Amino acid sequence: MRNEACYPWPFGYVKITTQGRFVTGIERVDSYFDSKHSKLADSAYFEVMEYLHGLRKTFTFPIKPEGTDFERNVWKALMKVPFGNKTSYKELAIKVGKPDASRAVGNAVGKNPILLAVPCHRVLHKDGTIGGFSAGLEVKRVLLALEGIDYKK
Repeated sequence: MRNEACYPWPFGYVKITTQGRFVTGIERVDSYFDSKHSKLADSAYFEVMEYLHGLRKTFTFPIKPEGTDFERNVWKALMKVPFGNKTSYKELAIKVGKPDASRAVGNAVGKNPILLAVPCHRVLHKDGTIGGFSAGLEVKRVLLALEGIDYKK
């Protein structure tokens, strides 16, 4: 059964979607909506808040991002980029065995349905500039600073 729960966080509100025993989505939303919280969503939210307060570097809740095989491969590679480290679209393309597919990798990164747990904020352009972010550049800058990741402004 699919469940969507809404919580306050430092950037407005966050929606955590669960299905069965997996988190399938974490995304920033503009406004609060009434929701029924599950134990899994509450647990994921607790971990997200710990991360945002500098008390957690990894997540333990089970995830199952929905996407194409290529997108899931990109997200799996992203999850291997540790806290405090960065990568580029080109480096990710190489890691997924598609060295000429930086643009496709960028599209997959942009479709990441599970913010933070699949750390797409750690991806920068090869020249070190920040690039885009589905939750907004302000949020990306905060996350990069939280992890001590340098980027070109």
